[in-house]
Amino acid sequence: MRSMFVQSFAPLRHIFGFPVLEMDWNGALAFFEGHLATSRQRLAVSFFDEGAALRQLVDPAYRNSLSHRILLPAAGAPLRAWECLTRKGSAPTHFRADQFVPAFLTFLAEGRRVALVGDEASGIGRLREELSIHAPWHEIVAIAASEIAEYRNDVFDVILVQASNPAEEQRIETQLSSLHTGLIMMTGTKLAGFVAERPAFRVSAATAPLETSAAA
Repeated sequence: MRSMFVQSFAPLRHIFGFPVLEMDWNGALAFFEGHLATSRQRLAVSFFDEGAALRQLVDPAYRNSLSHRILLPAAGAPLRAWECLTRKGSAPTHFRADQFVPAFLTFLAEGRRVALVGDEASGIGRLREELSIHAPWHEIVAIAASEIAEYRNDVFDVILVQASNPAEEQRIETQLSSLHTGLIMMTGTKLAGFVAERPAFRVSAATAPLETSAAA
């Protein structure tokens, strides 16, 4: 069952039958910042797109994992266009991991301890360097999935999981039960897009949502 905190206080809408957060950029960023500041409960977050929706149809274990996470809508252009045509009022907001995660680190004014966890082939070392340049007031630690047990006594405010596929993501999530944290964000491989962008564009793209809640 999803967190009662989210069920009670966060507005939701449904995509492919799954409840996802119904918030604009500023609302979503403030929501997770507030969780870190006020709650000792662990939240796991996924970016829910068409790929995740299709995967859960044929993978009961993955569907079960999603049912215990907070979902951020991350659908592609076709679904977003359909929602604009069929939904009354303003267009719904969608979030890309390579934009939301850097924006969230920027939004957190207080320095936090962040773990970046991934398999050995996911480039977490390079990603740690780029995120550290982007938000240098945080302590960001890169942890290979095979080394998680070595950090079982450590405390992290945020854990970012860069997994190459859902099966690897589920294996990593099981291992993370030994780490102390308040927030886990499952980013798939999408953060690679943050590394690939030119630095100037990357910074402007990551900070844009802080200036306007209409970004999608």
